Amino acid sequence: HKFRSGLLMARSLVTSALRFLLASSIHLTSHGIAGFRPLTRTSPRVLKGAPRSSASLCMCDPSMRAEYESYVALQNQEQNTMTEDDAQAAEVHRVENFLSNSEIDDLKELAHIAAAEMPWTVSDRSSWSRHGRDGDGLWEVTFVHTQHYLQERLPLLASKIYNAMHAADEAAWRLTPHLGHVNIRCAEVHTMREGGGLHDPEHYDHGSLITMDIMLADGEEDFDGGRFQTLDAGGLRTHRFEKGTALFFPSHKYHSVQPVTRGIRNVFVVEFWHGAEVKLSGRDERNRWLGDGFADSVASAAATA
Repeated sequence: HKFRSGLLMARSLVTSALRFLLASSIHLTSHGIAGFRPLTRTSPRVLKGAPRSSASLCMCDPSMRAEYESYVALQNQEQNTMTEDDAQAAEVHRVENFLSNSEIDDLKELAHIAAAEMPWTVSDRSSWSRHGRDGDGLWEVTFVHTQHYLQERLPLLASKIYNAMHAADEAAWRLTPHLGHVNIRCAEVHTMREGGGLHDPEHYDHGSLITMDIMLADGEEDFDGGRFQTLDAGGLRTHRFEKGTALFFPSHKYHSVQPVTRGIRNVFVVEFWHGAEVKLSGRDERNRWLGDGFADSVASAAATA
């Protein structure tokens, strides 16, 4: 019994050490910084600092060795995002009346519940506004993918979102048909109050494939200002964005939001990436293959290898 307990403890220690090694070996990329040239289809994501094979690691357990090798294979895949130039030239795909009023109410209620039960899911982005500072409450984001709240509590809506993303991609850009792991990176309910806005005209969602924005508020009754814009070849372009409308675009396309001048602007934002569907709050690049769903991703990759 003592011998078996010792073996189990040793294996646990080795597994923990391996997880730490993998987590610390990830190539952390810049995040939404203007002027940074993103990784593209022609630039593979190489896992820096990690051995090219498991031969240089002492892993006697065959299953652990196989898991590590699958992990490295996944990390070395390309992000498959658009080049910066192609993303700016891409058109925004618009779907009117994508959500009903009842579906909008469900999303707002989900955000309210998530914020009440898990306060850490709420992030203040006021400093992204022209004159705001974090903590001002001008712009708050609630991550409703945390603990799979969206997928488990509103499964029909989550499925509808996935299907719409694939339909938009098929019609406009075809970024995802050849990929085996396209999942929700983050699902966010945004609340902008007077003075809130996304000031940087060259902001983009680095590392994601496709972004979907859905308007949850009435642009005439609920708020003024807050117009959604993209930076195209001819300059800033304002897009019609009525309540219930969904806008889809390649995530590396520059986009911004004019300051809200009255009321409250609510928008639902979902980013899709080539990676695992995680339960962790936020949109950290380190979660791409190490978050919840990593084991399923590894098993799927091993099965298709």
